[in-house]
Amino acid sequence: MRLFTDCGDLRWVELIGNIRSRKKGKPEQLAGILIDIRKRKREEERLREEAVTDPLTGVANRRLFEH
Repeated sequence: MRLFTDCGDLRWVELIGNIRSRKKGKPEQLAGILIDIRKRKREEERLREEAVTDPLTGVANRRLFEH
């Protein structure tokens, strides 16, 4: 997910947590951690670009045209 920081910047994070609920299913408590995944998102974007770009010429390849 993406969250806004105090400075107003958007940050990619992964949320890992558990919700404890009451007997009737109403959430009572959330415990977890947020992990900064900006590096992973940058790498995913780089790989996405490589998949649709010819490495020699830098122009769009067949995969992009077919998509």
